[in-house]
Amino acid sequence: MIAINGKNYKIGYSKDKSGIKGTLGFYQEARSGKPSVRNVGINCYIEKELKKRNLVEIYLKFSEGIKREIEGLYKKHYVSVSPSLEFEKACKDDYSIGKAGKDQFPLWNLQERKDKWPDWIHKKHAEIRKKL
Repeated sequence: MIAINGKNYKIGYSKDKSGIKGTLGFYQEARSGKPSVRNVGINCYIEKELKKRNLVEIYLKFSEGIKREIEGLYKKHYVSVSPSLEFEKACKDDYSIGKAGKDQFPLWNLQERKDKWPDWIHKKHAEIRKKL
């Protein structure tokens, strides 16, 4: 979760194999490599808030994997399954209690809010991609 001055602005999840470093790296390195519009957008939003001297906080919540038995081609295997999407949905459901419409989701959860990234974010994204 990303909070600005104590208010939730983004709920998300990650199954990045390199853990927290990889998860946060998407936003940190959003102006290099081949970033998505979302990664560039969140990076720009964070930068904008920091320039306004607002407090930007990152909160992490962990969900333990669930040990399950699955069938392979020839035998059963015991694996740890991460309910990441379900975990994220539960957090968003909790956030939306008592809210309606776009307010059901944090401001920076644009996809869920059915909002589009502002033109200035698309322009910044295009500039970054052009440099590659």
